[in-house]
Amino acid sequence: MLPVTGWAEVNDFFEREQLTDGLPIVPPTVEGIRAALAYVDRDPADLVATIPPRHGQATVESIAVNAVMAGCLPSYLSVVITAVEAISDSAFNLHGVQTTTHPAGPLVIVNGPLAKELGVNCGAGALGPGYRANATIGRAIRLILMNIGGARPGELDKATLGHPGKYSYCLAENEVQSPWEPLRIELGFQPEDSCVTVVPAEAPHNINDHFGTTAEGILTMVAGVMAQVGANDWYYDGCRPLLILCPEHAATIAGDGFSKADVKRFLCGHARLPLGRWSAENIAGRFRDHWPDRYAAVSEDTEVSLLREPDDLIVIVAGGAGKHSIYVPTNGHFRPVTRLVADRNGTAIRSASRLIHREEIGKRRVSRAGTPGVFDPRGVRAIAKRKALAPALSDLNDRVLGFLDNGKPNARRLLACISDELGQRFKIKARHALRKPEVTAVVPEEQIESVLRHCDAIVTGSGD
Repeated sequence: MLPVTGWAEVNDFFEREQLTDGLPIVPPTVEGIRAALAYVDRDPADLVATIPPRHGQATVESIAVNAVMAGCLPSYLSVVITAVEAISDSAFNLHGVQTTTHPAGPLVIVNGPLAKELGVNCGAGALGPGYRANATIGRAIRLILMNIGGARPGELDKATLGHPGKYSYCLAENEVQSPWEPLRIELGFQPEDSCVTVVPAEAPHNINDHFGTTAEGILTMVAGVMAQVGANDWYYDGCRPLLILCPEHAATIAGDGFSKADVKRFLCGHARLPLGRWSAENIAGRFRDHWPDRYAAVSEDTEVSLLREPDDLIVIVAGGAGKHSIYVPTNGHFRPVTRLVADRNGTAIRSASRLIHREEIGKRRVSRAGTPGVFDPRGVRAIAKRKALAPALSDLNDRVLGFLDNGKPNARRLLACISDELGQRFKIKARHALRKPEVTAVVPEEQIESVLRHCDAIVTGSGD
C-alpha cells in the first residue's frame, strides 16, 4: 500500500512517482479493488502475465489496481484481463511493442455480446471520446504497460513520437450493421462467445469516399490509402493491418455481392506500388538487402504488394452514419492476437453480470481493509537469477568474434566498420556474422547458446 489518502494527495503523489499517463487517476482504494475483484472468479495473486521490459508481474490484483485508476467500472475487469492475456501472447511480441521507436500501441477490439452489455461503443465516434468503456478499458491497458511493464516514454518506451491512441485505443465491432460475419465467427469462435483482439496499431488513417457507388470503386480508394510508402507493413512478411469499414461503405460493397473474403482478395491484388516509389536508399537498404531473392536483380517497375496473402488483412465494420472508413497500419512484424473472454477454467463468460453478487468473496480476497492509503499499481517485479559475468579478455588476438546485427537499417554497416577496425588492431582468428530474426525481439536462446559455443566475444550495436 502507498501511504497517501485523498484525491488531491493521491494524484500529486502518483504524478511525482510517474505512475500515471499524465492525466488524473481514480485513487485505487481497498473499496475500489474489492468491487472490481467481485466480478471475476480469480484469486488476486493469480499471475496473468509478466509484462516487459521491466518484467513486472501482472497479477489479477495489480491489473485491477490499474483498471480502477483508469476509471473502469468493476464489470470491465474480465475484458481488461483478457486483453492483458492477448498482448502477452508471444505472437504479439509485447517486448517489441513496448520498446520500439515506431509509434505502435495496442488497439483493443471487443467483439461479441459483452461489448454491448458493457457499453463499448461500436457506432458513431467509436474511436473518439464520450464512452466510458472505450476510454477506460483502453487506458487501463496503457497504465498496465507503463506501471507494471515499466515502459515510460523516453525511458524504456522509445517511440519517436507515439500517437494519441497510446493513451487509450479501444472499440467494438458494429455487428448489427455489418453485412458479414463478425470477426470472432471468422476466427472460429461461437456467436455467444465474446472475444478481445489486440492489434499493434498506428494511428487511424481516414478514407473519405462520398462518390463511390460500387464495391470496386470504394475498394480502389481503400487500396490507394493503404498504398503508402512510409508504413512499416511494407517491410515485413506477414503483416496484419486492419481495415475498419463504415456501415455505409460496407453495405455498398456487400450490395455488389462482395463477401469479406472478396474484399481481402481485391485489396491484396490492388494495394501495390512499383518499387521505384521508394527512395534509392530504401530500395537498396531494405528491399534489395533484406530480400535479395526477390528484389536484388529486379527493375524499379516491379510491383511490391502490401499483403502477402488476402487473409493477412483484418476487416471489421464499425462507425455510424457517413462515408468515412478507417485504415490502421501496424508495426509490421508484430501480430494481432485474439483471446476468448473466459473464467479461470477456460469457460466462456457469457455475461459480466453473472458475477455481480460476489461482494462477499471480494471482501475475503482483499484483506487490507482498514489500512490507510492506496494500492501500488506497479505490482511485483520478476527477479531473474543473476548470472556471473565472463572474465574480461586481455586482448583479441587469436580470438573468435561474433558480430550480432540487431536488424536496424544500418546495423550491418556499423558492425562491418567495427569488424574492419578490430581486424587492423588484432589478429582475429575467425569472425561470425549473426542476425536477430526480428529487430525488436529479444535474442533467441538458441542464438545465445550458439554464441557461447563458438565465440570468445560478441559485438552488437544499433544502426539507426
